[in-house]
Amino acid sequence: MAEKIHDGRFLRLVSNMLTAGYLQDWRWHAMLSGAPQGGVASPILSNIYLDRFDTFVDQT
Repeated sequence: MAEKIHDGRFLRLVSNMLTAGYLQDWRWHAMLSGAPQGGVASPILSNIYLDRFDTFVDQT
């Protein structure tokens, strides 16, 4: 992601969102992988990933 996005604050924000963990029954659990479905980071990460995919589809 850092190839095209050079804003360190934004990259740090996304990194923190992915490692923030979650609460369930008032207990904190670590996120093991990925972004939570319906989370704030999901649409941002989807758009970043799909941009490269759209470029690939356009070129082939």
